[in-house]
Amino acid sequence: DKFRDAMLMFPLLDTVEMFHAGYFGERMHTYYSVSYTIMANLVMTFTGLLLTQLAIRRVTV
Repeated sequence: DKFRDAMLMFPLLDTVEMFHAGYFGERMHTYYSVSYTIMANLVMTFTGLLLTQLAIRRVTV
C-alpha cells in the first residue's frame, strides 16, 4: 500500500491496472485514474512534438 501511489505515477502501470479491471472485473480491486493517464500521455506527446520541432530547426543537411 505504501508504494501504490508512487507506482501509479507511471502511466503505463495505470494502463495495466485498467486492463486488470476489464479482465477480472469485480473479482479484483484495481486502482487507476483515466483522467491522469490521458493528461500524462498528452503532456508527454506534446513535449515530444516540441522537442522534435526544436531538433529539426537545429539539424542541417
